[in-house]
Amino acid sequence: MLTPYPSDPKFFPMVRAEIGEKGDLDETFEGMETSGLQEGSSYIALKRARRFAKTLIDSDGVLDLSRLPPLIEELKQNLYPVGMEWGVEKGLFQLRALEKLLRNPELLRLLGTIDVPYREPLGEQWIRLSLEIQKNEPLKKADAMRAALSAWLTPLRQNVGSCFATAPAILIQEEHPELLLRDIKDLLETGRLKRVIRGIEHQAPLVATMGSGSLKEAVLFRPEVLARSPGLERALAAMGVIQKNHILTLLQKIIPAITPPYTSADEILEAALKQTLGITHKDVKEVQERLSPSLPSPLLRPKDGGKGQKVADYLEKLEKGRTAFILLTEHPLLKVWEYSIASFAETKGDFAQWNLYASLGFGPNESNGIGEVIHRLVQQQLDEANRKMLDIQDEYKTAYLHLNLVESRLKLATTEKELQWIRADYQSKRNEFNTLELLRDRERHKAERLAQLSNFLIDHFIDLFPKYFQEVYDPDLQEVKTGPFDDAPAGFHLLFKHGREKVSAWTPINNPEEFIESLVSFFQSAERELNEEQIGGLEREITEVITAISLHLRTKPFIESAFDRMARAHRLPPIKDPLKNLDKIEKKPWAFTSGGTMSGFISAYFSLEGSPTEKDRWVETREELLVFLIDEIKRLPQQQKNSFEAHPERSLLMHSPTHAFRLIPSLSPFKEAWNEELFTYTWVRDFLIEPQKSFYRNLFLEAPSFDRLKEEVSKILPQQLREFFKDRLRSPSPWVSITHFRELVIEVMRQDNSFISYLPLDELDALLFESLPLIPQHAFFELASDFFETLSLQFPTEIPFPLLPILTRKELRLAMGALAALQTKKNSFPIDLEQKWISFLRKREKEPPPTILFADTNWEGTYFSFQVNPGTLELDLWRVNRLGTQGAPMSSWRGWLDGSKRTTTWGIYTNPNQYLG
Repeated sequence: MLTPYPSDPKFFPMVRAEIGEKGDLDETFEGMETSGLQEGSSYIALKRARRFAKTLIDSDGVLDLSRLPPLIEELKQNLYPVGMEWGVEKGLFQLRALEKLLRNPELLRLLGTIDVPYREPLGEQWIRLSLEIQKNEPLKKADAMRAALSAWLTPLRQNVGSCFATAPAILIQEEHPELLLRDIKDLLETGRLKRVIRGIEHQAPLVATMGSGSLKEAVLFRPEVLARSPGLERALAAMGVIQKNHILTLLQKIIPAITPPYTSADEILEAALKQTLGITHKDVKEVQERLSPSLPSPLLRPKDGGKGQKVADYLEKLEKGRTAFILLTEHPLLKVWEYSIASFAETKGDFAQWNLYASLGFGPNESNGIGEVIHRLVQQQLDEANRKMLDIQDEYKTAYLHLNLVESRLKLATTEKELQWIRADYQSKRNEFNTLELLRDRERHKAERLAQLSNFLIDHFIDLFPKYFQEVYDPDLQEVKTGPFDDAPAGFHLLFKHGREKVSAWTPINNPEEFIESLVSFFQSAERELNEEQIGGLEREITEVITAISLHLRTKPFIESAFDRMARAHRLPPIKDPLKNLDKIEKKPWAFTSGGTMSGFISAYFSLEGSPTEKDRWVETREELLVFLIDEIKRLPQQQKNSFEAHPERSLLMHSPTHAFRLIPSLSPFKEAWNEELFTYTWVRDFLIEPQKSFYRNLFLEAPSFDRLKEEVSKILPQQLREFFKDRLRSPSPWVSITHFRELVIEVMRQDNSFISYLPLDELDALLFESLPLIPQHAFFELASDFFETLSLQFPTEIPFPLLPILTRKELRLAMGALAALQTKKNSFPIDLEQKWISFLRKREKEPPPTILFADTNWEGTYFSFQVNPGTLELDLWRVNRLGTQGAPMSSWRGWLDGSKRTTTWGIYTNPNQYLG
């Protein structure tokens, strides 16, 4: 007898035990799927991409096309792993990529131009991490080519609030990989990307972080489940914390440091390492505040062996653990490309739009700002010059009178001797007069120049700022906490470039001290950049101004006022004592959230003169949004609609009020909707919405089904609450509708607040969606037997695992997949077995009508869809898997769907020629 089913919701361990490991589905994948900390399909796709790159490119950097057809055939034969829906999409993406490589010579040429970067340590680092090459191994051209090819072959998914760049990046990787390869080549060679817009060059430097992957994603803290995570095992081993077989014991020990019900891999790693080293969060914070941010560097590590040493070890080991965890599912070079191009969203032609400009305060009336210092000192210098000029003017007037007097005497001279004496006096007075006139004119000219000096210096500084500073996207910057499906505002970080061209010489600004010292260095450099023609005669005054600025920058009033100016600029309330409350400040002068938009990114990345063409709309209902999307596709040129039919992977970029993603017109039944000539509202109602409502309206729960569904709901709750919940939830009649069942559950939840935190309505609705309809065991045997007959497979005479009397929709699908795998001794197929099963059940009215998929969310494993909620019979926006068998409503977006929030719109960028050509 195999592992009991369906008590274990993952059937893969059972299948693997019977047929052994085949293909890419291994024990690591199983552990990821069971623990839920990382996405198993991402691990498979990454491992496959690295293997393909190594197979195709030999050690001399030669790409062997003869090896491509066998890899393509291998993929085709294993495209549909049973039970791994999103893995199918990733396999299809990799298949399309290999086929493009086979038929597109330009891609081969581009790959051949990629080489190991020359003296670019950051580029070398990303190549090594992407292929997991040790530091002591020399890099070769083949390594750079393999890193680039595997980056292309690894499907990109969004981890943080970078949707404005991630959605276009996914589109580029899918539809125009030559752009991706050119970018990677430029990033490795020069450490930056360049775009020219209206004659102005803009740069996006190679970022120094690959992000955090799924390190910070919230998961339920269930030690017995999380202990099976290969990522945790690998990270803990890299930190030297614990051996494989003791992970569960460690997780149980750190329970006091976890705040249930949710945790994250990062929280677990931090808690485990702190406990091992015997330090606390307070210890880490105190040492970090005392020492340099570069504490983990061996040169700066404390030598006393005390708390400082432990914190240094903690930070160094934690970084190793985090990296080990991330590398199981993320491709570093692909992620740094994504985050590097994201910097184009903050491309600005005018420095006055920069956050740095707002913080410095260039206006003369900005209290404690730079402008106030400049204007005050220059005004003092001007006043001094004017006083000096007036003093000279008085002397000039006196000399003029004296000169006139001597001229009169010259006319009255009577003797030659007297004339000679008067002429000598006249010449002396004339020289004095000329000198005073020269000094007066010089001081007047100086005063005139001083009157313009403030504006001249500020213009000079503003012109130089882009040479010394750069705003770059920072995926690790998390200044604002949001809901799980609301993209956090884009995080941007300020780099100090030191006036150097080499990107590796640029340094990030991380705190007030570094911000101030960077500014001081900038103003001193700005003084040196002034040439003699510009400042002739004002050298002393300019030096005084720069000195005054440098002294002012180091004062507390300046830095505090900088925070206030940032708050005012972004219409935020200022924080009292900002230096003591940095963690409460969303927008700092050197690290700030920004309204990065996909429109801005598209314009910058693709060098558009203006904004891309957009059709947008504010909506009051879900139906209105669905109709808007369908009608906009209907209005597209026929040639464009034909391309969606011929190339189903093609997409359009679009956005919600808080998220940017890809609209995929070829998804069914959305495709049927825009191909239909009927009035859109009528067709949506009659052919999409009403069939779903009718299906769920006609479902009723008898006593056994009621109890089975009650059991499934209770599994969401902690063990100690389950029996209490089941005892309270009772059927009031022999037949209960699905909407009534949901109301009963909510009523029980409201009786005890302890249920609310463990059973949010979204999870309840998700469970109903993936569970209904319920099917008796005998019906499953009949259905599965008939289905196997359509596949020319023999149905087993004996089921090798136990089945409950009543099966959920999810269990039905997994049981069929397990039987098919066991009968064929395969865990993946060249045909979409699960889709065929769903279609088979739908024809027999044992499966709901299809959900209305229309867009890729960017997030792992989900599409956006319009779906009738089984428990409310109302149409809503959902996130679902590719088969439409699992998902949850986007309840956090309801304000953007019911008309209650009127400030922003939904929009589609309807001209892809503008952003791909």
